[in-house]
Amino acid sequence: LYLVAGIYVLAINVDQIPGMLRLILASAFSPSESAGAFIGGTAGYAFLFGMKRALFSSEAGQGTSPIAHSAAKTDRGRRGRLDLAQQKAAADEHTEHDRQ
Repeated sequence: LYLVAGIYVLAINVDQIPGMLRLILASAFSPSESAGAFIGGTAGYAFLFGMKRALFSSEAGQGTSPIAHSAAKTDRGRRGRLDLAQQKAAADEHTEHDRQ
């Protein structure tokens, strides 16, 4: 359905496609576009660096809790409590880190 709608939009605007392609090629190499790419790339790298730091500063989000849960030789309800305890410990660790 999405492709059909896209083809329909292109079909009713077929006379504007050559001008659109010229605009894309002319704008792609202008100084203002390169400045925008630099700013966007810098912001993207800063965001990625921050996410990596947040993810790897503690075990939260790393996916290590399934290892502990799979090693638990208990019934199902107790394994669920182990999960809750692990989440509580991770939350307490973040709270303690925020106080410092």
